[in-house]
Amino acid sequence: MSNHFLNNHCQLFTHDLDHSRDMMARMWERHEIHLNAGYTYSIRWHQADLKNVSLSYCDSPTSVHIVAGPVGHSYRLGLHEEGYGSQRINGREMVSTPARASLHAPGQELELKTAPFRSLMLNLDGAFVERPLERRFGRLPPFEEWAREISLRSGPAACLRSLSRWMASELDRPSSWLLASRSAATRLERALLGLFLDSLGELRPPARRRNDDLAVQQIKRVEEWMDANFADAVTVDDLADVAGVGVRSLQNAFRRLRGCTPMEALTRRRLNAAREALGAASPHATVTQVAADCGFFHFGRFAEYYRRSFGETPSATLSRAKRR
Repeated sequence: MSNHFLNNHCQLFTHDLDHSRDMMARMWERHEIHLNAGYTYSIRWHQADLKNVSLSYCDSPTSVHIVAGPVGHSYRLGLHEEGYGSQRINGREMVSTPARASLHAPGQELELKTAPFRSLMLNLDGAFVERPLERRFGRLPPFEEWAREISLRSGPAACLRSLSRWMASELDRPSSWLLASRSAATRLERALLGLFLDSLGELRPPARRRNDDLAVQQIKRVEEWMDANFADAVTVDDLADVAGVGVRSLQNAFRRLRGCTPMEALTRRRLNAAREALGAASPHATVTQVAADCGFFHFGRFAEYYRRSFGETPSATLSRAKRR
């Protein structure tokens, strides 16, 4: 069995350096590739595209020197599975490894010196990222000054890598719901965006605290909106828009007044709706169908949340309902 990702989405597999240069020029910005002495050239490039997010996989058993830039209108998170690469991002140095992701942002000039490696790369369209990015963080200094590398050992970045691996596996299934359902793909894209922003939030020093927590009436406005829209693809940035405040203010208010985060409150609504739907399900209903209808696209995670909340699996609730 192949240990590659995205096997059904091959864009390039070649031992010809000139052919590789030609093909990569169509997918990337201006770049130069030079083979280091002692290696025979080979590259495998797979890529699957959603609307606002794409996931790439590269297997390079050779050592190369790449000069590229400026980066186009996208944000790229390099997630090494094996090997490493030394990088200069607008002149700032970092080393990408399986424990440390690299981040390339629009307009940056890159220089990469790689050992043999295998890597996923999560690509987020700039237009998809920039409004939520500005809403959450305001004006930011150049990314190479504070976010050229992101630890993958824990926190939201570790979760983002795990979800990217799941996405790669899921997109290789011909029957994947992500390929059939635009709404499921949209939910996944928003989850990836949320984790990406959370990962950046771990790196940014906290801004000076402002006394702008939501009033109780604003909390209720967000909760009423959740009640009407919980099944949609929703991010914390959407909820901040409903409230008319920044993400940090929204999170502070929910923790202070409700004892949870906004997204935890949304998940509770989805779980309660799923339990009600499973308990009143028709004979032909499935757990997957109910989960998707209630806003869950990662069905394994849904089952775990459900078990923790209600002390039984969703299939047990459904089976009991069908026996009535």
